[in-house]
Amino acid sequence: MSDKTVRSLTIEPGTDEFEIWTTEALPLLQDLPENVLRICAYGFTEMLNNVIEHSDSKSAALSLENSPDKVLLSIFDSGLGIFRKIQLAAELANEHDAFLELAKGRFTTDPDRHTGEGIFFTARMFDRFVILSGSMYVSFSAEGRDWVLESPHRVESPTQGTLVEMEINPQSVRTTREVLSRCRLKKLVAPLPMGSASRSASYDARTATISRSLDT
Repeated sequence: MSDKTVRSLTIEPGTDEFEIWTTEALPLLQDLPENVLRICAYGFTEMLNNVIEHSDSKSAALSLENSPDKVLLSIFDSGLGIFRKIQLAAELANEHDAFLELAKGRFTTDPDRHTGEGIFFTARMFDRFVILSGSMYVSFSAEGRDWVLESPHRVESPTQGTLVEMEINPQSVRTTREVLSRCRLKKLVAPLPMGSASRSASYDARTATISRSLDT
């Protein structure tokens, strides 16, 4: 049996991703094993934070599905589009080049407040991670451990805004801490430039807030 909910969300000053996680997502997912619940909390709040702070969208649509064989979290916004925004910010030739920049895991349009690695970590926590935006449809598989640029014909027409889908098996043994440790061990995480905010502090601050939301 599957539990599913769809919600519309207005984005306005003061919109808080953790409050929305606690009121909209947690009630549907709280029966999950703690490690999977923490992955869902991390991915949901990271991606919703991207919508709130980067998308220039006034609204978002949330879809949450919890079934015995998968948990599927979807977040859609009607903003500029993630690849288009990166293209403009980095003065790149096209959205494909923007995707290549994003895949490195170190790009952000707001370096004073963000490390640019939210998508990098989130994609590696879930079994499957999908971004559909503009003319680009890309996915990341935890098993393949690399980005895949899906066939162009799968995007019938350019998509306004951004759709992110995150899927994980409820029985997964993966943990948020294990993913971060693995990325550091394999040196997938590059050193931050001098003067930048601490990457580990950013990660720890989010996980600490998640822990408080699960303990209440």
